[in-house]
Amino acid sequence: MLFKNTLYQLYGRTSSLIFGLASVPIFLHFLGSEAYGVVGLYLSLVALSGLVDMGVPVSANRQISTLLAQKASVLRISQTVRSLEIFMWTVSALLLIGLTFSADYLASEWLKTVLLSGDEVEAALTLCAFAIALRFPVAFYNNLLFALDRHASANIVVSIAALLRFLFPVLLFLFFSNSLEMFFYSQILANVLEVFICAKLVWRDKMRFFCGPASLDALRPIIKMMGSLTGLSITAIALSQLDKIVLSKVVTLDVFGIYSAAYSIATGLLPIAYSIGNASFPEIVKCNARDLESHFQRVLRRSITLIIILTTPIVSCFVFYSSQLIGFVENFSDNGALFLTYLGLLTIGSFVQCLGVILHSALLAQGKPTGLFLANFLALLTFSLVYISFARSDGVLGVCYTFIALNLSIFGAQVYLILRNGSFKEIWVNELGIAARYLIILLTGYYAVTLFIPNFNNPLVQVAFVLSLFGVLTAMQLLFYYRYFKWR
Repeated sequence: MLFKNTLYQLYGRTSSLIFGLASVPIFLHFLGSEAYGVVGLYLSLVALSGLVDMGVPVSANRQISTLLAQKASVLRISQTVRSLEIFMWTVSALLLIGLTFSADYLASEWLKTVLLSGDEVEAALTLCAFAIALRFPVAFYNNLLFALDRHASANIVVSIAALLRFLFPVLLFLFFSNSLEMFFYSQILANVLEVFICAKLVWRDKMRFFCGPASLDALRPIIKMMGSLTGLSITAIALSQLDKIVLSKVVTLDVFGIYSAAYSIATGLLPIAYSIGNASFPEIVKCNARDLESHFQRVLRRSITLIIILTTPIVSCFVFYSSQLIGFVENFSDNGALFLTYLGLLTIGSFVQCLGVILHSALLAQGKPTGLFLANFLALLTFSLVYISFARSDGVLGVCYTFIALNLSIFGAQVYLILRNGSFKEIWVNELGIAARYLIILLTGYYAVTLFIPNFNNPLVQVAFVLSLFGVLTAMQLLFYYRYFKWR
């Protein structure tokens, strides 16, 4: 079930990634660079809107999973969903009002336009506010579907919605006009359809749509959880942007561009880990609620091993095979060696983040986000100074090494919080030890293989060889994965 749900999660995230990448050159062609800048602002605001969700999606996932594990009545589950739904739509409406009133300021004071008029930008940003407000409930309904074990339905909707957000603007541009208003009308339409379908999937089957909200006493655990998650989200977003904020003030724009490109590729590992985390989170919650040690151990081992299997070959490719890739990268950039140096270091930091995803999920499943918040907060205070110091003394390389140190410190804090208490402490010690041995063997094996790779002259042959090699190694790991758990 875990592997199947992980495939559903990967399907949804991969579809969104593909359509997102494909939309960039096409939208640039139709809108032009200046109008696309407004689209870029819209995408940034969508990401930042996660700061105001107050942890509702994750809290809903955890609470519904707990109620299902406790075999609560359908009425109680429906009332809990209704209460969270009312709160979520209220926050969405407030977000819409705030963004609508800020459209005039953003158009006239914040953005520096050349060809677009202030009225055009203001009208576009007003429509942008509606599109963002509709995106806000999607995460809520998706997390409810994950808790209800409807991963397939949720990710099929995500994939279809990604296609519509790409297809609708193209059709409107072709048959009407290539304007920002047409773009945002298309986004609103796609978002309305996505929210409607997700809500319908949540309220289908035995769920009671016509019910009132739950009592305040029943919601107290959720309210407490939401408060801690809000602080956790703020510190997590600040930590993820800290290196770029510091570098943008220290290095030249071209060097910053190389770093940004390497960072984007390195953090491409995270959707793999988050897909596995989303698939395993409801199961971990149920295990904690029922004290199912054997099932918890099985979910834990499969989750951690899947992350290692799917991410280790990519990490090894960027870290151990950078010399084979330089020739290929230099076909697209004059700074291929520099780019791959940054990429190798940033990949190590991202890999550490991937390994901490399941630990992060387990702490949230136990209802203990306070420790994570404190760890993030202390890391934010400490590494703000470290980033500035190393950026000024060692430039981008100093920031890359600090990025690794930051993620290692957060991972260490997660391990400490996991092992500090809990009924599954012995299981965690055992499983982390197995994962560490498995990881060391794999990395040692990959490094040993690099010693026997010939130095091809053709960069395309180099890349094809490296990718083929890791395809075979990944397939071997998956075979080992299935035999291993059958034998265990």
